[in-house]
Amino acid sequence: MNADLDGNNLVDAFDLAYVATQLNGGISNPAEGVEGKIRLVPSKTNIKEGETINVDVYGIGLKNVNTFSVNIPVDTATYSMTPASSSVSSVYMRNFSKNTFSYKRNGR
Repeated sequence: MNADLDGNNLVDAFDLAYVATQLNGGISNPAEGVEGKIRLVPSKTNIKEGETINVDVYGIGLKNVNTFSVNIPVDTATYSMTPASSSVSSVYMRNFSKNTFSYKRNGR
């Protein structure tokens, strides 16, 4: 069975949310109206060879959100990635990340 239910070549928030609604009787008393924004903030805007940057992901004003995903296209010939980490706000959330949000420029 393919977990990419919406056919966008990613197992993303849509796929996880759909499956969550089907497990153990689904979501009881679902709330109406999802609110909030996701913001990506890089630690640097100009990157030199050999430097490392972090891209922090912030959920701002999230309400009635049970999952979200961020897809950052990365040129793997130019950048290498290191594992994403949790913050105090997300330490108890389950991380299904396949992509990461910290980049290190390769020697090109």
